[in-house]
Parts: sequence; C-alpha cells; structure tokens
Amino acid sequence: MGIAPVLLLVISVTSPCPNATVTTPVHFVASADGAAGWTVTASNGSPLYKTANPSLDGWVVLQKGQHNVTVTANDAHGKTIGRTPLTINVQGVALPTPPASAAGRTINRKGWKPFTENIGGDAQNATIMDFRNPPPNIPGPAITDLATTGLHLRVASPDAASTNGLFAWSDRVPKGEQAPLNALWSFWFFVPSRAAYVQAYESDLVIVADIKSVSDVKGDSRRIFEFNTQYARVRGGTRWIWQSWKKNCPVPNPPHSKCSNWMAIEDRKPGPPFKNHQWHRLTIFGQRVTRDGQAVYQSVPPAGQPDTNAALLYAVVVLDDDVMLWNVVEDSLEAEDLPMVHLQHQIDTASQGRKVDKWIVGQTLTTWN
Repeated sequence: MGIAPVLLLVISVTSPCPNATVTTPVHFVASADGAAGWTVTASNGSPLYKTANPSLDGWVVLQKGQHNVTVTANDAHGKTIGRTPLTINVQGVALPTPPASAAGRTINRKGWKPFTENIGGDAQNATIMDFRNPPPNIPGPAITDLATTGLHLRVASPDAASTNGLFAWSDRVPKGEQAPLNALWSFWFFVPSRAAYVQAYESDLVIVADIKSVSDVKGDSRRIFEFNTQYARVRGGTRWIWQSWKKNCPVPNPPHSKCSNWMAIEDRKPGPPFKNHQWHRLTIFGQRVTRDGQAVYQSVPPAGQPDTNAALLYAVVVLDDDVMLWNVVEDSLEAEDLPMVHLQHQIDTASQGRKVDKWIVGQTLTTWN
C-alpha cells in the first residue's frame, strides 16, 4: 500500500509580490486557512522572521540585492500546511508603516525630566526651559498645544568645556503585556547654537523587557535594549559622524583599540553639522530580535508565552531626506527597571561658558509586536 501524498494548501502572499522590486525593511503579509504560525526563511534555510500569529504581517531588514526567500505557513502543531517561494529585488530604503493595531504613545512635556544620575557631566546644568518664543517656521502638521508638547532643552557649561546634559521620558508597559518588538520614534528639532559649542547631539530609544533564554543568553532575565544614536563632532575638527553605542565593549575603552563604546556607522561618511536656524526631522526605527548563532530574526511569541528577542537591531535612521540603513545588531544588558519604553535627548557641550539649546516639537512614538 502506498503512502498518501501530503497536500499543501495554497497560501496567499500579498506582500511582497513575486519578482517585485521592494524597499527594505521588506513587508511580508500572508494568510492561509488553518494557519497558526509563519516562518520566512532565506535560501540557505536560515530564519528571517517567525510569528505565532494566524496571519503574517512583519518587517524584515534585508540588504540590497536579489533575494530568494520562502514563506511557510504552519498549523497549531508546527506542521507545514503551505509554502510559497519568492524572488525579490531589494533596492532602496524606506520606513515601515505601522499596522492598525500599533500603539501611539502620548509624549507630553510634563513627562520629561533632567536625568540626575552620573552621566559624566553636571546634571544641575541641564534645564527644561519654558516653551516661549520658539524659533519661527515650526514644521509639520498643525501643532496646537506646543505649551504642553514642545520642548526647549538647555545645557550650560559655565565651569568646563565638556558638560553632558541628559533629558529622559518613560512610559511603563502594563503588567502582563509584552514589551514592544518594534518602535518608530520621530521628532522635529532646531539647534540655534554654533556647532563649535557642541560635541554631540544624542537621541536614544530604550526598551526594557522580560525575555526568555535563547542560545546566546543564559536564563530568564529582564533586559534593557538601548538604541543609542549620536551625531558627534570629530574631536579637533569640523567634521561630524553618526555613531551607535556598542554594548559589549569594556568601560572605559582600552586605548588604541578598535572596540569603542561609541562606534562610527561605517557607511556614513563624516558630514557637516546640523544647519543652524533650520528645523530638521529625525526618525528612528528599531526592532528587538533573536540572535541565534549566525541567524538574526524577529520571533513573535504566542500570547502569554516567553519572549526570546534578546538582541537589538538598529534598523533605519532618517535625517531629513537622508534615509540610512544602519542594520547594526547589538546585545542587550541586564536591567533592574520594570518593563518600559524610554526616550532620551542628550547634549554634550564642547566650549566653556556657553549655553547650548535644542528645541523639539512634533514627537511621535509608535510601538507594535
């Protein structure tokens, strides 16, 4: 008696289309009757995305070029019920569009506070000013409540050239809910100070989450994911570079070592400072991901099940019209704080006796799993 063949269902992949030219991150959307989970794999079988949801809706950072991928639907027992191979051509970079279920978090001025712990400078010199007489030509959609949403940050350096001023905002994750896997933070800013007075402008997107052990993380723990970005002046010069924060370097840095806490983004050549007296828009997209050996992918767990995404992906950073694919993966660190989403603005001064200002409007933060 012969063995009956296994019949696979036809799954409906609505994004990306076969042989399509797409931007990265790539949006994968699919559905199938009886599906309880999905996997997107590369041509070598390495996972690119996993979800325990009945439908597939995820964003995957892929390098530019042609990719052969497979979208697989699984039933509640993990058995394959459908599979579709795709060839796609990745060209260009674009920000993801959050799903309808994404949470938009309200960022009010009253939630911001100068950070008072030791940050290498004098926290007493960091001040949130009254939002009065803002710079002209505030951009973006109509912002009718700047008094409660706008920020005017000031860091003074009366006694030393180098002073760090850090400002922080936090929103706790409700008990029993999973910390977000995806975060999209955007804001407009204005820097009236001369570039020579500033060493760096820093903007940080931070997530604290409870995670489950995977191959490169020992045991269950609460971990902090710090998407730290910095536009810094090359010391002794007028050139500026983008940097990300490397988590696994010693502190302080070993001398003459390639390993530094702040690491230059390799494909971002030194550029000019932010233009004075001009509004700029910065947008940051980051993901929590699973790093298992050579594979890096996002894994969406079933509701109420452990989260294994213990690494951070610096995905896309956009300054004005400059869309940058960073695609940098870093480890998370142990944390004592409760699960939360945390934002930070920091100004590092470079000239004694100066006041460095930064105006911020139109902040939006959207998170989803």
